[in-house]
Amino acid sequence: MKIRIASYPSRDNPSCLLALSTGGKRTILIGRICEGAQRLYASTKDLTLGDVKAIYLTGSSRSAQDYSESISGLATFLSAAGQERSRKELRSEEVLIYGGAGVKHGLASLRAVEFRTQVQASVRRVRDDDVLVDEGVTFTVIEIAEESEVEDESGVVDGVLQNLFSSEVRDYDGSPPSPIPEIMRSHSRSSVSCSYSYIIEPHAAPAQFDATRAMSLGVPAGKALGDLRRGVPWSANGVHVTREMVMRETATPGVIAVVDVPDGRCVDRLIERFSGVQREVALSVFILGRDTSLCSSPQFKNLIDTIGAKENIVCSAVFGPSFSLDGAARLRSKLVHLAPEVFTWWRKAERQECGIVAKNGRVGSGGRIEVVGSEYLITSERERESEMLFTDDKVTEESREQEEVEVICLGTGSFMPSKYKNVTSTLVTDPTSQTSILLDCSESALAGILRAYGFDERKAADAVRKVRVLVVSHMHSDHVLGVIIFVQRWIGLRKEEGRLYVVGPGPLRTLLAEWGFLSTSEIEFRDANEFLTEGGKELTADLKIATTKADHGTKYSPSYSAVLTLPHDIKVAYSGDTRPNRTFAALARGATVLVHESTFADDRAADAVAKLHCTHAEAVAVAREVDAQLTVLTHVSPRYPVLMEVKNEDEKSRIVMGMDGMRVRTSQAEDLASSQRSWREHLDGG
Repeated sequence: MKIRIASYPSRDNPSCLLALSTGGKRTILIGRICEGAQRLYASTKDLTLGDVKAIYLTGSSRSAQDYSESISGLATFLSAAGQERSRKELRSEEVLIYGGAGVKHGLASLRAVEFRTQVQASVRRVRDDDVLVDEGVTFTVIEIAEESEVEDESGVVDGVLQNLFSSEVRDYDGSPPSPIPEIMRSHSRSSVSCSYSYIIEPHAAPAQFDATRAMSLGVPAGKALGDLRRGVPWSANGVHVTREMVMRETATPGVIAVVDVPDGRCVDRLIERFSGVQREVALSVFILGRDTSLCSSPQFKNLIDTIGAKENIVCSAVFGPSFSLDGAARLRSKLVHLAPEVFTWWRKAERQECGIVAKNGRVGSGGRIEVVGSEYLITSERERESEMLFTDDKVTEESREQEEVEVICLGTGSFMPSKYKNVTSTLVTDPTSQTSILLDCSESALAGILRAYGFDERKAADAVRKVRVLVVSHMHSDHVLGVIIFVQRWIGLRKEEGRLYVVGPGPLRTLLAEWGFLSTSEIEFRDANEFLTEGGKELTADLKIATTKADHGTKYSPSYSAVLTLPHDIKVAYSGDTRPNRTFAALARGATVLVHESTFADDRAADAVAKLHCTHAEAVAVAREVDAQLTVLTHVSPRYPVLMEVKNEDEKSRIVMGMDGMRVRTSQAEDLASSQRSWREHLDGG
């Protein structure tokens, strides 16, 4: 059996996953899957998304509200697993997901989202003391909850889940989906103190044939040894050897407890529950929530002592790295040195040491897990490479605080998050009017804001609070999966007089309504279709929007391009996903900022036509027609991992290739476009 920590909580990614394999080709995951988990897992050596057989979710997943931080991460993870399985011709194999009722309801709330990969996924509700057998391992569920819940007796949610990841084969007729009962809304609003944990008991491994022992008894190598392995006894010179005589017992690894502690309210209940567990635990893995005081509380130490494992690992962002992706951190380090004017240094967190002393065993905050016989050996790891790329210096940003529009690239990739790029989301800020616009909201858009502001949490929160308009171009998953958590975060940070306008395709209303967002005065949804009028229409007294249909959508879920006019004639144009669109170009002409998709290099023109996207040359042609003060090209295919190779001979170009974390002002457009021509030689290989 092999077990490893596949994902450790960090400041920008709370995911925590253990990967368990018992000798076969399939992997079982245990823990929390949050936004960014798929990207981290896919970047980890020796782990393959397509090999994931089952996911045992820990933590607060009893209600959809509890699980809101994780729904988009789980959806992306499953979608990516489906893509990998299709390449391996394993599409018919089912991924099993175990967790609370909130997992089902949360995933079902994404029914308006279009996923472009197919995967067979089944969500199974687990309860306290359930016993599940999987790949030679027995899982016993530990559920801590304060109140009962209402089940979905209608079966509607199950019906939604059956078709959730098969958007390619849906036959839409243009009408909205049928309503889901109030059950989903009641789940989305409920909030109880709960936790799902597991006791994992590996089965005894079968005895192994010991060839060395057989030969020491006189059995010759070759046919005789092979026959003995198959059960045929060997006899010679009065010596008789049977297969049973040379079978060697294999040590069975000890019991593992994976204990998720979302907050301090659960600790006493967990102590009470584990006091009744009649098993000797060899290894405990504790997954902690965001409560930074929990690690040092006497209650938590009492929980560790109650379980009484010999080896204990405490997984918490308090002890974890600042950034979760080493490869992207290395790339960021190069970019900071190449262009410090558009990339912010990251501040190193005050990383605490785990000083917990247990009564019966050792306590650490990470490391590698090795199975040695029936024991688990925890070995410490060197400091993560990404940590060494942070600065201890206090970095100020006074030089950035100028009165001009800034474009912040939160994600510049397409289809699926990759090693160096998150999927598309762009923040445009206008300091003069104190207005920000978020153009599409991909999974991990919030984490992208935190990274873009150098892990300064105060400035990142302020950036979220200033967003007045969220524009969603269409309902493909790589453009919309971050909406739920972003809107929740915005509501939590808003000022009393604030309102967030969400503009997008009609089906987006379904997603917002099912999470209860439209029942409050803070959020107002406007269908992008109503802004198709010539010259646009006022959204507020000082903000106007004009939209045009983009050549990318379906009848059920149209795709839009948008042009927003802010105070002081600031004009922001966003193409969304589209083929070259002359109507949009005319609408956007003279824009302050143009954000345009550039999915494929010029040698993939046929792909661009087939998939309704633009090549780089096509995007540049539109940009020249618009003649914006600054054009940022984004939505780059994963086939170009770092920087797309482009030919731009225009010395006076104001067209730049967007890269994750880039913050570029309009006055920097020409200089940045010129300097980017030399970046490739420094960035090859990431």
